[in-house]
Amino acid sequence: MDIGIGEGGKYITTDRTSVIRLGFDKDKRAIKCSQKNFGIEAVIGDAEVTRDRGLPFVDNAFGQIDILFPHEELLYALAVRGHPLWEELHRILVDQGKINVVVDSPAGCFQIITYRGEQLEIPDPEINIFLRAQESGFEVKSRLLNDEDLLVLGSDYSTWFVNVLGGNKGGFEFYQITAIKNGRLAS
Repeated sequence: MDIGIGEGGKYITTDRTSVIRLGFDKDKRAIKCSQKNFGIEAVIGDAEVTRDRGLPFVDNAFGQIDILFPHEELLYALAVRGHPLWEELHRILVDQGKINVVVDSPAGCFQIITYRGEQLEIPDPEINIFLRAQESGFEVKSRLLNDEDLLVLGSDYSTWFVNVLGGNKGGFEFYQITAIKNGRLAS
């Protein structure tokens, strides 16, 4: 499953033939575009979960979940302590399944987002996402991506960043955080 798939990217074409990619996004126009361009199945929905409203999927539904360049609401949910999104991701992921999050981060700084009309600072998003996953009982690893990694992703954003802004020389760093479900949710 690809949460926040938007219009998709070249990375979809690298899926093995055994992979069935399901897009999930609240932007109806972007979903239609990813369906047209890549022929994937997609569900329109909001990943902004609450304690009363979870993701619209059954338990243990997915072996892998990708979240590439999460926008403001999704970044907030992944990085802020106590948000119920990690519980929901744990619920819909099979045991030993993995979540791949690719995030951009101003080098050694914080990211400013607008969340529910309020400007917030998310310090070192990659570190906070790593910690939230770890606190939720996932086995977590992280790696810094280089320009070649970004071009392989093939999203409009990652390609633009490398070709227009000069890649990792532009004051941002890109990280892939991989969280593996290993048993029960931490309490």
